[in-house]
Amino acid sequence: MRLLRAMSRGGLYSLRGIDPQLTVQELARRTGVSRITARRRMGLWRESGFWRGLVAYPNPALLGASLQMQGIVFDPGRDHSKQEKAVGRVLEPAFMYHVQDFCSPVLLSETPAKAARRQRALERCRGAHVLCPPMEVEFAPSQVRLNPRDWGILRALRRSGAPDWVSAAKDVNVTVRGLERRIRRLMDSNALFFLPELDFRRSPGTVVWVGVLLRAGTTAQRVKSELVKRHPDLLFVENIFPITVFLPPEIRTQVGEGFPLLLPIESASKADQLRREIAAIPGVVDALVGFPTQNSSRARVWDSRIEAAARRDSERPRPALPARSSRANHRPFPWGPEGIDRTPGPRGRTPAVSRRAAHDVRNG
Repeated sequence: MRLLRAMSRGGLYSLRGIDPQLTVQELARRTGVSRITARRRMGLWRESGFWRGLVAYPNPALLGASLQMQGIVFDPGRDHSKQEKAVGRVLEPAFMYHVQDFCSPVLLSETPAKAARRQRALERCRGAHVLCPPMEVEFAPSQVRLNPRDWGILRALRRSGAPDWVSAAKDVNVTVRGLERRIRRLMDSNALFFLPELDFRRSPGTVVWVGVLLRAGTTAQRVKSELVKRHPDLLFVENIFPITVFLPPEIRTQVGEGFPLLLPIESASKADQLRREIAAIPGVVDALVGFPTQNSSRARVWDSRIEAAARRDSERPRPALPARSSRANHRPFPWGPEGIDRTPGPRGRTPAVSRRAAHDVRNG
């Protein structure tokens, strides 16, 4: 988890994703290991199937949409593959998060009529129970607008599971260094994000998802500090979904806020012991413990929206350039129309003047 925390933007496992331009040397420095160890661990992630790829996606506001998250729980003690496929077919989510019997689809907003139709179809899915309606996810607004080259960069990065900088640079006819600078600018402006696709079932170690429920009036920061002291390898998850939806309605009023986290443990048998340990921390009511399975993205949903947005921006008329002023009203030289100033500059040099500039000055 330390390696994943060092790669995550802001140190949180969230929809903001990770920094794809992080070097192995910087990654090793943040985690306190050698470069060889960091490279070996990344290779082990890919070989085991834990790291399945890296998905590039734009700020949803650039697509004319917003992100929504919904909670769905499946019947326990059975295979959920059919139910998950049915939910994905009905909702067409942009991302899917899975934790044991719980599924949290992340949706791109639709028109009210279309969203209502999907929710009615979801209620007819057998074995899937809706915990709450779709809730808006707060997302930082983009500070830039994408131009045609930026849309081309985004499409090139999404052609493969792992971004290929060299191929993407060739596709948009820029240098690799220029591509990296542009991607950095888009990421700093909240216009472009990279989210890893992870399969926790193939993780080199056992990872648990923990939802910490706090008493009313308890500050989360104090409990988080205590958890970090006991478990330095934990990774906090961005709290974009209220954990209280898991609780019965009569208990929700007795619980304050909560926050989720990911934590590696020795074996699955230690999960209940971990829950009791966290529940014993002052200010904590209880802890929900589950085993995350995977998070995945739906390429077709993103690609169709990206193509529509790129086509819309290309058809939008560009602002006209300001007309050039006439020569009579234009003062082209900083030294004035009286003549050429041959006063030496600060380094003893006279300003270089072209023949055309000198001719214009002499003739008014």
